[in-house]
Amino acid sequence: ASGYVRSLLDELQALSRKNFVIEVDPDRVRPSAVDIVSVVCESSKLRAATGWAPSHPIRETVAALLDERRAELNGGLAS
Repeated sequence: ASGYVRSLLDELQALSRKNFVIEVDPDRVRPSAVDIVSVVCESSKLRAATGWAPSHPIRETVAALLDERRAELNGGLAS
């Protein structure tokens, strides 16, 4: 998995109550000949134009998404 995707998966794994293994499907991975080395989003222009800034760290966001899904699976009851 790419660095960013891997970091999200690592956060999810750290917050999960279940153990799981991350498997990479080689049929879904780009061949190295056309691989994109890096894609970087630089937000300074957006911040300057709108005053926007992220207000929640990624770990908090992943935790909230996981908690929401747990509640859905629990019949709407928070666990």
